[in-house]
Amino acid sequence: MQNFAFSFSVLCAVLLLAIVGNYSVLGSSYASTSSLDEIQTSVNSNQSGDSAVEKLALALQQDKDDGDENGGENWDSAIESLSTEMGIPVDDDIEDALMEITETHLDNLSNN
Repeated sequence: MQNFAFSFSVLCAVLLLAIVGNYSVLGSSYASTSSLDEIQTSVNSNQSGDSAVEKLALALQQDKDDGDENGGENWDSAIESLSTEMGIPVDDDIEDALMEITETHLDNLSNN
């Protein structure tokens, strides 16, 4: 039952990111980046057009740079903004799933 709940939470998180984010695999001009400066430049250039993953990744990376390995003020603010944008609260299970997805995204960026 616990595995089902976790799997369901991950599935919900992925679906929410797909709905909220405007990131499209086929039509995206998103280029793989490997540094926080490039992510920051992307966020600053088009704040309203960034995907949820990009916004969460930037917030998490900023917190990690400040020594908060598991998120901090920037992460909390990004989660709150996502919740407001979606119009529904982000519970702890969904936030945990989003954290895992975001960490994987950051790992992928650093490996490219």
